[in-house]
Amino acid sequence: MIDQGELEMRRDADRYRWLRKHAVRLQGSQTWYQGYALDIRVDVGRDHVVEQTKLEQGEEVLLLRHRPE
Repeated sequence: MIDQGELEMRRDADRYRWLRKHAVRLQGSQTWYQGYALDIRVDVGRDHVVEQTKLEQGEEVLLLRHRPE
């Protein structure tokens, strides 16, 4: 049986796979991202948020980076 957390992860993975197949702009950027370029942009954004969180909370945060197949 699949729990709620697993269902949410599958839904998010499906959404991200869809995004990778389409060119998208992030947060009003003038640049369009697709495929691997989108992966890199998301990783950079996640790193930025993690750094802000560390500064605000003064805690260490572990970040798992995307690894292309």
